[in-house]
Amino acid sequence: MPTTQAPISRAQTLSGAAILLVLVAVALGILYKQAHYDPLSWGRPTPPPGAAGPAGGPLDLAGLQVPGLTPLGPPENFNAQTLSDKINGKAELYLSAGFKALATRRYHLPGDPQAWFEAFVFDQGQDQGAFSAFSTQRRNQGRALDLGAVAHLSGTSLFILRGPYYVEVIDSGDAPALTEAMQAWAKAWLALTPASAPQAGQSELDLFPPEGLERASLSLLAANVFGCDKLDQVYAGSYQLNGQEATGFISRRADAAQAQALASAYAEFLLGAGGREEPGQDLPQGGRLFGIMGTYELVFSQGTYLAGVHGAEDRQTALDLGQRIFERLPGGQP
Repeated sequence: MPTTQAPISRAQTLSGAAILLVLVAVALGILYKQAHYDPLSWGRPTPPPGAAGPAGGPLDLAGLQVPGLTPLGPPENFNAQTLSDKINGKAELYLSAGFKALATRRYHLPGDPQAWFEAFVFDQGQDQGAFSAFSTQRRNQGRALDLGAVAHLSGTSLFILRGPYYVEVIDSGDAPALTEAMQAWAKAWLALTPASAPQAGQSELDLFPPEGLERASLSLLAANVFGCDKLDQVYAGSYQLNGQEATGFISRRADAAQAQALASAYAEFLLGAGGREEPGQDLPQGGRLFGIMGTYELVFSQGTYLAGVHGAEDRQTALDLGQRIFERLPGGQP
């Protein structure tokens, strides 16, 4: 027997029409927002509490005046507790390298708020910490800039190293006018940031054998070096020797006992990761050689230095580079 459908009331008709009008209004609102989208206003954070650096100093972006640029909002300042609010996912990289404070600010070209860039000024406390951040963050591609400081331009990013400060400037597009504006900002900031006095003593960077070294690859790894949580503050550089690749590494420790203990700890880490220790006639004094995952690792200590070779593509490259590094260290004998 067929069922009889209840008639639709006037109230139901009006209710359905009202719902349809609301859906149409929502759809029109979404289309309007898409057509008038402003990426600068979306999710712009409220400047966190905390004072900027001293007036006229490297972190005083409120006082930094750059002709031809218009600030886009006030500066933001972050400390160790709030850093992850700004750069969630990368905060530990800076914290492990001695992070003290961060100041950031956005700027745009006059008359064009969509053509903007943001400057990040990291105070890493010491030159070593700033170099760690700079060498880890900079890109391999790009070119050096003559700005009176270590500066590297890659794509839409500008990287600067000045004493204990690491600076990264990122723009919103790949326009020549923005690149020029970023460099103008960098020159104005550098004019207010005097260079640090040279540090006494020989740097680990000076101890890397020059033959085959890709000098632009030199970096300071602050923590969890090569996957070993006991290794930190290790300088590393990439080598090309006889068509083979390898990474040399050097780290000055507090004393000889600590250097020796870390060499042993790294050796145990390699064994635990499936490495196989191999005999070697040409090992540096006290050195240990391991084959692991198709590459070779060499580790040793010399005085207060931990050193070795990581990821060598063949055994002889590991031995040759390891011996050269050993001979460059204070007290190392040819």
